[in-house]
Amino acid sequence: MARDAANRTTRILEALGRYRGFTQEQIAQHLGVSYSTVNAWANGRRTPHRKSAEALEKLFRRLTSERQGEARVWSIVARLHAEHGTPHLNNKRDPLDELFFILLSLKTSHRTYEDTYRGFAARFRPWKKLADARPEEVERHIRSGGLGSIKARAFVDIARRLREDFGRVTLAPLRKKDDEEVIAYLTSLPGVGLKTARCVALYSLGRDLIPVDTHTYRVGARLGLVPTSRSTNAVHANFDAALPEGAAYPLHTNLVAHGREHCLDPKPECGRCCLSDLCEYAIRTNGKRRVSAPVRIAASRQSPGNVRPVAVDIYAGCGGLSAGLEDAGFDLAYAMDWDEHACATHAANFPNTTVERRDVRGLSGEHILKIAGRPIDLLAGGPNCQGVSQRGLRNPDDPRNMMLLEFVRLVSEVKPRMFLFENVPGLAHRHNFGLLQGIFELFEELGYRCAADVLLAADYGVPQLRYRFFMVGTLEDIDISFPAPTHHGSASDGLFTRPYVTVGEATGDLPEISAEHQDDVPVVLGGKPTNDFLRYVRDGAGEVFNHLCSATAKINLDRASYVPEGGNWKDIPPRLLPQRLFACRMTDHSTTYARLRRDQPSFTITSLFGNITAGAFTHPTQNRALSVREGARLQSFRDRFRFHGPRNSQYRQIGNAVPPLLARAVGEHLAKLLRNERAPGVPPRLTPTLLGDARGWDAVPVLTPRFKPLFGSGTRWPKGWGPEPKDYKKLLDDNYTLRPEFWPEEVRNGNGRKKPSVRRA
Repeated sequence: MARDAANRTTRILEALGRYRGFTQEQIAQHLGVSYSTVNAWANGRRTPHRKSAEALEKLFRRLTSERQGEARVWSIVARLHAEHGTPHLNNKRDPLDELFFILLSLKTSHRTYEDTYRGFAARFRPWKKLADARPEEVERHIRSGGLGSIKARAFVDIARRLREDFGRVTLAPLRKKDDEEVIAYLTSLPGVGLKTARCVALYSLGRDLIPVDTHTYRVGARLGLVPTSRSTNAVHANFDAALPEGAAYPLHTNLVAHGREHCLDPKPECGRCCLSDLCEYAIRTNGKRRVSAPVRIAASRQSPGNVRPVAVDIYAGCGGLSAGLEDAGFDLAYAMDWDEHACATHAANFPNTTVERRDVRGLSGEHILKIAGRPIDLLAGGPNCQGVSQRGLRNPDDPRNMMLLEFVRLVSEVKPRMFLFENVPGLAHRHNFGLLQGIFELFEELGYRCAADVLLAADYGVPQLRYRFFMVGTLEDIDISFPAPTHHGSASDGLFTRPYVTVGEATGDLPEISAEHQDDVPVVLGGKPTNDFLRYVRDGAGEVFNHLCSATAKINLDRASYVPEGGNWKDIPPRLLPQRLFACRMTDHSTTYARLRRDQPSFTITSLFGNITAGAFTHPTQNRALSVREGARLQSFRDRFRFHGPRNSQYRQIGNAVPPLLARAVGEHLAKLLRNERAPGVPPRLTPTLLGDARGWDAVPVLTPRFKPLFGSGTRWPKGWGPEPKDYKKLLDDNYTLRPEFWPEEVRNGNGRKKPSVRRA
């Protein structure tokens, strides 16, 4: 204990001197002790008595309590230094050592990447050996860190590029370049992103540039140093603007340490935080996490049976979830989002709802209740989900998960009878198991009984194979369940349900348009609806807007012209294929350049569904990408729902939305639970009991099975590549891409094309 006190005293004195400019003489005068006493404390020769230590702590907090400008940043740095001592992050002095060390640490457990680097450096350092190595050999030395062929090839390419640019395998020439040139060169190297480049610049080249990782961003945003940002470039620019000269290194290292130890995601330890009086998040929440849980709701707060329940939609986007809840019988009192065009769309389609464009961090429960005018029955929302998306890093420490905590805060302030938390199915992935447990705990601390599940949109009449995660919490003593499916994907499941709605049934009545049709003019719908889904989406409308296409390059339209209905890139002639596809395995990219089938539901409609190279987004019979309206139909938006903003924004709004029919099914079920009506449904598969099972993730069932009953499994040999090699499947089993001898002859021999620089993965 005495040693801990001495260490903290030393760190406090260091922080006051290094970051706040106070001399030991000044500190001694403030405390009323001699200079020699303070000097002895600083050198560790003496430990202050209890009263002296308390006086020093009090002085330290007073001298580091600024809340404005650069002084606030240095106060934060000083507080963190006293807590963590500006830790050393085991970075390297040589910039190339640092570059490879960081690249090995990306997407890899900290328990393994240091061991992996040691073995990697022992084999290939000096790095000129790497320039002459084969990727297969490199892969063998980094496989223990969970890395594979792509990273191995990048390492070899970096070494060869440096030898070509500088005459030897080194980054030393960057020491003579300015910051902008350093970052530009590093990010031009294979596999090097902005954060990695800034790490090298800060730790090995001594530049005053902060590399923003998940901890830095999460803690910095909570402190209010930077706003929440949509892109890596934006958050780095925000930090550059906020930091005074010389603050990058001590702030970054300490924010990382603080994020790992105290400012956790999703549950920060505000009660133990040395920055609680400087942190906007802690001040705003005002200790609400530590109040006792509210009592279960009284009967007097329940909505009368003849009154529509009141709902609020947070992170509402263009209004997919809102549309479903309104159809389910809820009065949508309030909605908010940060996206300008999404808010414009929402406001135009929900004239009776107060729609606000604002930062959720400045939104209070009091404000919501004031607008609603009465207690809230259902608070719903889908916070930003990139941090846990299976298309991303699946990293539970991603700073974008901070939006989840804002949703928790609003639930604690509004105290709705029930909440509905919607997100990507990746939230229930095993990599996010701990995060999911933490979210359950946060809501349970507020007094909510919780359960969750992953639902398939096609099971509820949406013509799309799209999984979504739903979590429900209630203050009432009711058993939570989810709506039973109304549709099925195989003949054996159809006793009480109908077949899945197909692409042809959902879009077949829309007029043909060309790939160049990019004007948002009303399009007349001919004939009468021929199925239940069309009767639902048309709802008496005789014309639709938003039936327009994204711009598509001619080469991509040429490639797509060879793809039959249900086909993909393997149907494109080799002479037209992008070179990257010769480097992939035969099991990869099954939806690249894929054309939808009229007799099946579509694949997931993402925000990129206007790009035929990004997934199965090619029209079943016309040579073009899906139109905005066709994507809206596949998401189950009604035709009267009109989208506003630039064309690319319309695509993004639709791709990010909850399918309204899925939202309606969930909303109708929850409305019955709120009214204490009989609500036949299916039990949740994610419960506190299951999450507390000693087997951990092994106790959780498969929540997102593949669609083998619809499309089968396996792979096929591409057209135009000659006879199928007898042994290529064995290579696939060994996790290799196809070697050049398996390429089509016209590609292998060149025939006027640049030969792909592809090796075994």
